[in-house]
Amino acid sequence: MEAPIDGDLRDTLVEGKFGSFHVQAGTFIRAWEGTDGLNPMDIATMKNLRDPLNIEPLSSPGITLAGGEGFFTCEALYVPKQTPSRLPGTTSPFWPRTNNLPLEKDSVQLLMPDQPAYEFLSRETLTKAMDHNYGLRLQLHGQKWDFSVAGFEGAAQVPLLEPVISGDLVETDPKTVIQMNNPIQIRAIDYRRRTVSGLLVYTFDSWILRLASRHDQPMGVNDDLNDWSSGQTQKQLLPTWSDQSIVGLEHSTTIGDQTVILVAQYAYGVTPQSSGLLSVQDLFANAFLYGARWPLNDLTTVNFFGFYESTHHSTYNRLLLQRKISDPSLIEFSIDLLRGSTDSLLGILKDQSQAKLAYLFQF
Repeated sequence: MEAPIDGDLRDTLVEGKFGSFHVQAGTFIRAWEGTDGLNPMDIATMKNLRDPLNIEPLSSPGITLAGGEGFFTCEALYVPKQTPSRLPGTTSPFWPRTNNLPLEKDSVQLLMPDQPAYEFLSRETLTKAMDHNYGLRLQLHGQKWDFSVAGFEGAAQVPLLEPVISGDLVETDPKTVIQMNNPIQIRAIDYRRRTVSGLLVYTFDSWILRLASRHDQPMGVNDDLNDWSSGQTQKQLLPTWSDQSIVGLEHSTTIGDQTVILVAQYAYGVTPQSSGLLSVQDLFANAFLYGARWPLNDLTTVNFFGFYESTHHSTYNRLLLQRKISDPSLIEFSIDLLRGSTDSLLGILKDQSQAKLAYLFQF
C-alpha cells in the first residue's frame, strides 16, 4: 500500500516541577545531543523514513523525569506503547528499481524484474517490542568537558525488512541467484533491542572534540515467521549485534560578522548480519563525514553536509539554503546528490538525487 498522510504531535505535554526535578507527560521527542549528522547518542527516538534523505524523529507517548544538581544531571523516560517507525510507500522511488535487491547476506543475490512492483505484508512484532520502552541518560559537566552515558530498551529504530523470495532459480554456485517475480513482497519486523551509548565532549579555544559510540543488542528470537524460500515455519534469528563509533572535530571561525562552524568526522562500525535488506548502517562502517554552517545574515543560512564511505567509494552531499520569512515560517531549498557503484546502497539509489523547495510553518 502507498504511504498515508502522516501526522505527529511532536512535543505536546504537561509539565510539573518538584525541586530541581521536573516531570513531563504527553508526547515528546528525546533525541539526546551528541555528534552532528550521524549521532550515536540518538537511541531513544523512532524514525520517519518516508524520505530516507531527510529522516525525521517521531514523538513517543509517555513520561519523562529530568533534573540534577551542580555538575550532575540525569533523565529517565518511559513509553508504555511505542510509536512505530514509518517506511516509504510501495511506489516510493527509494525502493530499489534496477539491478538487484541489496541484502545483508552475500550468499544470495536477488535480481530485479522489469518494472518492479512492491507489496508490503502484514507488519510483524516480536518480543513485545512496542510495549514498555524505557531509557536513562546520566551526564557529568566540567568546565571544558561533558560526559554522557545512556541506555535504552525497546523497539528498534528501523525494523528488519525481510524479502519473501518468489522467483526462478538462476544458479547456485558460487552464490544463489534468483530472478524475482512481481510483486516483490517485503515484511517489516519490529523487534526489541538493548542499546548503550556514550559521549565525551572536550572544548579548547575555538575547537570542540567529540567522541561518541553505541552498541545495539537485539533481544530474543521468533518462532512464527515463514521460511522465505520453502514457506515452512522456521526459527528466524534477529539481526546480530552492532557497534557504531564516531570521532569528530568542530571549529568555529568568523567571516565578516557571522560565525561559521566547520565539522569533520570519522565513523567506524560493525554492521549487523541478518536475512533482511541492506541496512543504512552499512554506509557508516568506514566513512568520513564533513559539514559546514554559514549564516550569511540574520535571515539566511547555508548548510552543507556530506560523507564518503570507503568500502564502495560512494558519496552523498547535501546543500541546504534556509531563508526566514517571519518568526513562525521559513523557506528551504535543498539539493541532494548521491553517487556510487551499482553494488553499493548509494549507487542503487543514485537516480534519487533531487532538488527540493519547501515552505515550513511552525506553530
